[in-house]
Amino acid sequence: MEDSLNIVLNTLKTEIDSLNIVSKTLNDFIISSKDNSSDITVWISLLIAFFAVLTGPIVQLIIGKKQIESQFAVSHKQISADIISKNKQLWISEINNLVSEIIVNLKNVCYYKKLLAKFSILPQTKSHEENISIFTQKSDICMHKLILLLDPEISQQKELIQHLNELFNESMDGCKNIDEYSRLIITLTQKIILEETKLIESNI
Repeated sequence: MEDSLNIVLNTLKTEIDSLNIVSKTLNDFIISSKDNSSDITVWISLLIAFFAVLTGPIVQLIIGKKQIESQFAVSHKQISADIISKNKQLWISEINNLVSEIIVNLKNVCYYKKLLAKFSILPQTKSHEENISIFTQKSDICMHKLILLLDPEISQQKELIQHLNELFNESMDGCKNIDEYSRLIITLTQKIILEETKLIESNI
């Protein structure tokens, strides 16, 4: 855009210099031939040249303005696309991290629940209960963050929220199908990320 502006300014400067030359030539001619009516044709030619040079800069300014506006619109569109792309990439990264954290935390909940069920009379019982509470709280926090990032109006994202709730409930009940729910959620998350990545690439 800066290059276009420089071209317009240089063209305008050239046209103004030409205008000064024609104006000076016309002025000299008027002084030297004001009593000589036989030079009327030359007079007319000079006047035409004068007005041609006069209107040239105006036309160049109009063309230059349109070029600058066009380049500005393209640049603005590109900048907007870059911002959207970066925001989407951050969104994808955050979704991926939160889903991973939820699955890991809930699997840890199930792990310590199994230990607690097998060795409930050992001294480590209290420690297992504390770990279950800690990982449950962590997964709950991640769930709330994730729900805020997802759009329940989009079918795949709505389905992801549903399966995550099922995973959470499964970890609270018996943990029998924890691996099955985890695989389902991972597959669905990959599909969502792939769709969003395609959208980013289509806007680049």
